[in-house]
Order: sequence, then C-alpha cells, then structure tokens
Amino acid sequence: MDPEGAFSWTVDAPAVGEVAIELRADVPQLASRTARVVVRRVARLADEARAREKAAWLGYDAIVADPTGSVGKDTVVEGDVLEARASGSAVIALIDDARGCKGGAGGGCLVRVVYAGDEKLTRGAHVRVYGKVTGTLAPAAGATGGSTAVPVVQAEFALKGRSGRH
Repeated sequence: MDPEGAFSWTVDAPAVGEVAIELRADVPQLASRTARVVVRRVARLADEARAREKAAWLGYDAIVADPTGSVGKDTVVEGDVLEARASGSAVIALIDDARGCKGGAGGGCLVRVVYAGDEKLTRGAHVRVYGKVTGTLAPAAGATGGSTAVPVVQAEFALKGRSGRH
C-alpha cells in the first residue's frame, strides 16, 4: 500500500467469465471495511468494445450537464492523449474527447482518465477508453478554455486507434 492508501494486486482469471474478490481493510482502532469487486475476463477486447458501443453510455456533454448524476455510469472516451503520467501502478491521462462533445476535438472537451491496464496510454496516441464516471475536477483558478469541470473516468479497458464512430 502506498502512503495515500492505494494498492494494486494481480488476480488470476484463467478462464472467460467473472471472478469475485473480497477486499478487507483493517486499521487499528477502526472497524474493518470490506468491499466486493468483480473482475471479468473476456475472450477479445474488440468484441467487448463493440458490445459496449451498442449499450447505453454517457458522452462528455451529458456528463458535464449532470456531473453528480453521471457518477457510476458507463462512458466511452475517444480522442488524443494530451498528457500521461504514471501514478503508482496506474496511468493518469488527459484526453481530448472527440466523441461525446459537441465542440469536437481541439482542447475543449478534456477528460481525466485513470487507467491500470496493459495498453500504453502515451502522449499523442489516439485511444478509446471504456469505463465509468467517478466524478469531476473543478477547473483550476485562472485556467484557460472556459470554466467547465473536467470529467474523471476510471477505465475498465482501452484500445488504441479510431473506432470509426463519432
């Protein structure tokens, strides 16, 4: 566990399907906390991406219109990685979302993505990220580009390249 309380753990998922994991945290003088996490292995991420495209998901404009109501909902972010940095075993990336934004690409539709998968998110790469909205970040004081909050997405998986759908 790092000083901020984050940790990573590799889980074996030898076959396609779901693996349930029970997490328990114990801290002296506090009650134990438990959480159940389900990890799902799929045969092909490209097939999973096609299925996610057909399901309901929120785009950038819908998220910024209702940040609180968007938390926990599925989303798809597609665009160029403007910045990427390692943070423990994850990568924090800033993506210019060209898909769910009426303004289109060009710096106006920024999404912060937290990603801990195998696909490398590097500056300049065009990626599609499938995940869940976890909240928004308020714009920094004096920030250029307007006063829109930046959606934060926890990536479930990512693929490089364009989908052909915008």
